[in-house]
Order: sequence, then structure tokens, then C-alpha cells
Amino acid sequence: MAVQHLQSGTQIQETYPFREISKKDFSGKTTKGVRDILAEESMVEIAGLAGFGFPNFPESKKVFQVAYFKVSESYKSIQPLLNGLLAIGQPGKGSVEFYSELDTFAVKFYQSEEQDTVAFLERVFSVLKEEMRFKQILKRVIENQERFGRESQLLKRELFAGN
Repeated sequence: MAVQHLQSGTQIQETYPFREISKKDFSGKTTKGVRDILAEESMVEIAGLAGFGFPNFPESKKVFQVAYFKVSESYKSIQPLLNGLLAIGQPGKGSVEFYSELDTFAVKFYQSEEQDTVAFLERVFSVLKEEMRFKQILKRVIENQERFGRESQLLKRELFAGN
């Protein structure tokens, strides 16, 4: 908060660094698709999108979607974790598969079940982000402990060198 005194008197003007406080509005939910989720994530790159209907069974009115993605080069270290998460569980509807020969993941789902798949992908990416954050913090803690150990060894040598 900035306070400004004017010479003409003791008038004080207060200004705040923010103009408006806003909360996230959940009333007008915007629906994101699988493509949107994959495009937003910096840790993956979209490799392809495909979809097809069932012309022999038009009464089913089902459209099958497939989205292919790869883990970005800078995030390759999380790929084993991603494979492990996918081995533990799959979305209730649809599936996520890894093709090792192509080094590509495939998200498969019916268009009518896309929101279930989106929710699953959001959870998976959330876990991956938290894991990356945890590893960064752990790395800093280990570095600090090592630095503290070196400093205490130096201090002991200096204290006991005089004896």
C-alpha cells in the first residue's frame, strides 16, 4: 500500500496494487476436450488426432476418437512415472496406451465419454506436476544438507586443528 502526503494539508491518499479481486467462476463451466488438455500441457506434444464413426451401424451414433501424444524431450524423465500411473489404472471409459516402438501414447475414447477421459488426464498430469515439484524440493533439501555437512566438517577441522 502506498501512502502519499500532500503539502496542502494532512490529506492522505491510499492506492492499492490491485484494482479488482476476482474469484474463479465455476458457474459457467467451459468444457475442455482431450485435444485442449494435451495442447495446454508443456510436458507433452500432440502427435496426431483421429476419429471415425461406424457407418455400418448408424443407429449407434457413436464416434470413436484417438489422440496420439509424445512426452517432450525436456520431460523424458517423467515417462517411466507416466507409464507406471497408466499401469495402475485407466479411465473408467476409454483407455490410454503406450506404444514403445513408436514412443507414443494413444488416448482412445468415444466422443460421448470425452469428459471422463479429460478428468482422468487432468488427474494424471496433476500427479506428474506434483511429482516434479517434489523432486525439485527434495533436490534442494539434499543440496542444503550436503552443504551443511561440509560446513560442519570444516568447522570441526578448524576448531580441533589447534589441539
